[in-house]
Amino acid sequence: MAARTERGGGLSRRKARRRLSQRFGRLHPRRLAVIARTSSMRYKKSGKSIDQIGGELHVDYILEGSVRREAGSVRISARLIRAHDQTQVWADNYERERRDILVLQSQVARAIARQIRVQRRAA
Repeated sequence: MAARTERGGGLSRRKARRRLSQRFGRLHPRRLAVIARTSSMRYKKSGKSIDQIGGELHVDYILEGSVRREAGSVRISARLIRAHDQTQVWADNYERERRDILVLQSQVARAIARQIRVQRRAA
Protein backbone atom coordinates (compact mmCIF):
# COMPACT_ATOMS: atom_id res chain seq x y z
CA MET A 1 0.00 0.00 0.00
CA ALA A 2 1.40 3.37 -0.91
CA ALA A 3 -0.02 6.72 -0.01
CA ARG A 4 -0.04 9.78 -2.19
CA THR A 5 -1.27 13.07 -0.84
CA GLU A 6 -2.31 16.43 -2.14
CA ARG A 7 -1.82 19.78 -0.53
CA GLY A 8 -4.69 20.70 1.74
CA GLY A 9 -4.87 23.56 4.17
CA GLY A 10 -3.39 23.73 7.67
CA LEU A 11 -3.95 20.98 10.29
CA SER A 12 -0.44 19.67 10.06
CA ARG A 13 -1.09 17.46 7.08
CA ARG A 14 2.06 15.54 7.83
CA LYS A 15 0.83 14.60 11.32
CA ALA A 16 -2.62 13.67 10.05
CA ARG A 17 -1.15 11.45 7.31
CA ARG A 18 1.27 9.81 9.74
CA ARG A 19 -1.45 9.06 12.29
CA LEU A 20 -3.80 7.71 9.64
CA SER A 21 -1.03 5.54 8.22
CA GLN A 22 -0.21 4.18 11.67
CA ARG A 23 -3.85 3.38 12.43
CA PHE A 24 -4.30 1.79 9.04
CA GLY A 25 -1.18 -0.35 9.34
CA ARG A 26 -2.35 -1.74 12.69
CA LEU A 27 -5.68 -2.98 11.32
CA HIS A 28 -4.27 -6.10 9.59
CA PRO A 29 -0.52 -6.16 10.27
CA ARG A 30 0.01 -9.67 8.79
CA ARG A 31 -1.79 -8.95 5.52
CA LEU A 32 -1.38 -5.22 4.93
CA ALA A 33 1.78 -3.22 4.69
CA VAL A 34 1.93 0.55 4.60
CA ILE A 35 4.91 1.73 2.59
CA ALA A 36 7.06 4.26 4.43
CA ARG A 37 6.25 7.89 3.73
CA THR A 38 9.78 8.52 2.46
CA SER A 39 9.34 5.74 -0.10
CA SER A 40 6.00 6.97 -1.35
CA MET A 41 6.77 10.73 -1.28
CA ARG A 42 9.45 10.41 -3.95
CA TYR A 43 6.57 9.92 -6.39
CA LYS A 44 4.63 13.04 -5.40
CA LYS A 45 5.69 15.10 -8.43
CA SER A 46 7.43 12.42 -10.45
CA GLY A 47 4.95 12.37 -13.32
CA LYS A 48 4.88 8.56 -13.17
CA SER A 49 1.63 6.72 -13.70
CA ILE A 50 -0.11 4.77 -10.95
CA ASP A 51 0.76 1.44 -12.57
CA GLN A 52 4.45 2.43 -12.76
CA ILE A 53 4.43 3.47 -9.10
CA GLY A 54 2.62 0.29 -8.07
CA GLY A 55 5.14 -1.82 -9.96
CA GLU A 56 8.15 -0.08 -8.45
CA LEU A 57 6.73 -0.34 -4.92
CA HIS A 58 5.39 -3.88 -5.47
CA VAL A 59 1.90 -2.93 -4.26
CA ASP A 60 -1.56 -3.90 -5.48
CA TYR A 61 -3.28 -0.66 -4.48
CA ILE A 62 -2.40 3.01 -4.19
CA LEU A 63 -4.18 5.21 -1.67
CA GLU A 64 -4.46 8.85 -2.72
CA GLY A 65 -5.89 11.42 -0.42
CA SER A 66 -6.00 14.88 0.97
CA VAL A 67 -6.54 16.48 4.35
CA ARG A 68 -8.23 19.87 4.43
CA ARG A 69 -9.14 22.17 7.26
CA GLU A 70 -11.78 24.85 7.23
CA ALA A 71 -12.93 26.81 10.26
CA GLY A 72 -13.43 24.19 12.98
CA SER A 73 -13.76 21.14 10.75
CA VAL A 74 -11.44 18.69 9.01
CA ARG A 75 -12.13 16.80 5.80
CA ILE A 76 -10.24 13.72 4.65
CA SER A 77 -10.75 12.60 1.08
CA ALA A 78 -9.50 9.15 0.12
CA ARG A 79 -9.32 7.24 -3.16
CA LEU A 80 -8.24 3.62 -3.51
CA ILE A 81 -6.78 2.81 -6.91
CA ARG A 82 -5.91 -0.65 -8.21
CA ALA A 83 -2.35 -0.16 -9.44
CA HIS A 84 -2.10 -2.58 -12.37
CA ASP A 85 -5.00 -1.06 -14.36
CA GLN A 86 -5.22 2.36 -12.67
CA THR A 87 -8.89 1.81 -11.84
CA GLN A 88 -10.39 3.79 -8.99
CA VAL A 89 -12.18 1.13 -6.98
CA TRP A 90 -13.40 3.32 -4.14
CA ALA A 91 -13.52 6.94 -3.03
CA ASP A 92 -15.12 8.79 -0.16
CA ASN A 93 -14.95 11.97 1.89
CA TYR A 94 -15.08 12.15 5.67
CA GLU A 95 -15.68 15.28 7.67
CA ARG A 96 -15.79 16.03 11.38
CA GLU A 97 -15.06 18.75 13.85
CA ARG A 98 -11.32 19.23 14.51
CA ARG A 99 -11.74 18.06 18.08
CA ASP A 100 -12.86 14.66 16.70
CA ILE A 101 -9.83 14.13 14.43
CA LEU A 102 -8.79 10.87 16.09
CA VAL A 103 -12.27 9.41 15.60
CA LEU A 104 -12.18 10.58 11.99
CA GLN A 105 -8.80 8.95 11.35
CA SER A 106 -10.01 5.64 12.79
CA GLN A 107 -13.18 5.82 10.69
CA VAL A 108 -11.21 6.42 7.49
CA ALA A 109 -8.69 3.64 8.22
CA ARG A 110 -11.48 1.13 8.86
CA ALA A 111 -13.32 2.12 5.67
CA ILE A 112 -10.16 1.69 3.61
CA ALA A 113 -9.43 -1.70 5.18
CA ARG A 114 -13.00 -2.83 4.41
CA GLN A 115 -12.61 -1.80 0.79
CA ILE A 116 -9.31 -3.63 0.42
CA ARG A 117 -10.90 -6.74 1.93
CA VAL A 118 -13.78 -6.48 -0.57
CA GLN A 119 -11.41 -5.95 -3.49
CA ARG A 120 -9.16 -8.87 -2.49
CA ARG A 121 -12.15 -11.21 -2.24
CA ALA A 122 -13.36 -10.15 -5.68
CA ALA A 123 -9.96 -10.80 -7.27
